[in-house]
Amino acid sequence: MEFLEKSLKPHIERIDAIIHEAFQSDVRLIRAIGDHLSLPGGKRIRPAMTVLAAQACGRPIDQDLLNVAAGVEVFHMATLLHDDVIDNATQRRGRTSVNAQWSDNAAILMADYLFARAFDLTLAAANSRILSLLCQVTRQMVEGEMLQIEREGRLMTREEYFGIIERKTAALFSACAQIGGMVAKAEPAVVASLGQFGLNFGMAFQITDDTLDFAAESRNWGKPVGGDIANGKQTLPLIYALETATREDRASLLKLLSNGRDFSRILEHVRKYNGLDHARQVARDFADRATRCLDGWTAQGTSERFLELCSYVVNRAY
Repeated sequence: MEFLEKSLKPHIERIDAIIHEAFQSDVRLIRAIGDHLSLPGGKRIRPAMTVLAAQACGRPIDQDLLNVAAGVEVFHMATLLHDDVIDNATQRRGRTSVNAQWSDNAAILMADYLFARAFDLTLAAANSRILSLLCQVTRQMVEGEMLQIEREGRLMTREEYFGIIERKTAALFSACAQIGGMVAKAEPAVVASLGQFGLNFGMAFQITDDTLDFAAESRNWGKPVGGDIANGKQTLPLIYALETATREDRASLLKLLSNGRDFSRILEHVRKYNGLDHARQVARDFADRATRCLDGWTAQGTSERFLELCSYVVNRAY
């Protein structure tokens, strides 16, 4: 993402400053957790998408746009705090998670604080549709998490998996792209196309993320590899291996999954049945769909940035 990072770097730095300001409070614990969250490590893909979408619709980058872009990142950070509590995670972005360093209660309350700050920041655009869209995404993300809880203890189909990641991950990417269009006052059809771009991009992002949980280097990944298996989560590489394995291997894999402790042997089965390769190809297919959503209308010079973003998301190593 070198070209994209260079072109957006000054704007991302301004977004980071806005985010840091959002963490300020008279309450010392909020400031302490905010400082912890402000440490380097986040990719800032979501605010970058909002800025790129606005640029694609001809909007110049100004303070209101950057406030809104910061708002979607703060919203995302709030959801991560909730995720870490749900998953009993001890690491996030290579450092101790908030729930592990302080407590579950502190993490939950900090997330609630960040949701409020995110909504404050998005009000900079003076567009009620943006706030409504974020409320919709909040509902979808909760639904996705609830669906995942409902399916605990039984095998998941790929259709169920796609439905969950669409709600939990892709819906926010879709909103980020749409919000960029809304800030630029783009036509409804253009905003809809941006939404489809973000949705397909988000699907590619999450599927790639799920392959990395099997195959990434832990020191780069920023959290323990194999965390999904340890938490009983079924993702596409595993689902495909279960779909295609022989009866004997499927029984063996299910037995391993019942305790979730022998990750190396589970990974052997997933590799044997090309679960990672299959998932990577599905991610590439979603990325291709994303790029087709932008055909013919993006402002001059912005389509290459979207293409670079799609290339990055399916080729990243962490």
